[in-house]
Amino acid sequence: MTATTYTPIAARLRQIPRAIRRLAVATALVMLVVVIAAMGTGASYAFWNGSVPSGATTVSTGSIDLRVNGQETYMVPDLMTTALLPGRSVTASEPLVLSNTGSVPLAITWTGTSITSASSSLQSSLMASVRPATASTCSVTAQSSPLATTLPAMTIQPGATARLCLEVRMSSSAPADVQGQQGSIAISLEGTQVRS
Repeated sequence: MTATTYTPIAARLRQIPRAIRRLAVATALVMLVVVIAAMGTGASYAFWNGSVPSGATTVSTGSIDLRVNGQETYMVPDLMTTALLPGRSVTASEPLVLSNTGSVPLAITWTGTSITSASSSLQSSLMASVRPATASTCSVTAQSSPLATTLPAMTIQPGATARLCLEVRMSSSAPADVQGQQGSIAISLEGTQVRS
């Protein structure tokens, strides 16, 4: 006959808190893993969460528009080139009127001059210049003075105008073969928005 041993009830009761402690530690480790995983994914947990859509917003853009005598491209009609001789200049009788028909201020710059002619002698003998007008008419620059090669700083407000004189000069050393030749001159002006 074998002897049966019995664990006293008091010993069993002492084992229960040990089992509960193990379960509590295991639960804490699982919670720690869940919190670390949530931190790794960047998720946030909150009891309250709400959102409100914003109303539609209207955006309006400005506009820029620079005109010369009311046109985007302007041909000077009264430049008396018949009087253009070596060392002499001619101007249009009236200043060119630049107008800002856009909605933002424009800084005006003279970006270039292009002279074209079938005669390379004429092409290299001509100079063109623009400068702010100081009167209601334009006059030629003295032969002893060089023509302007840049415009001073100039800003035209929306709806405002500025006046420029165009002057063309033939070099005093122009050869005789430029007589009777023709050419065209293009002055490029640029308006750039002035940031406020």
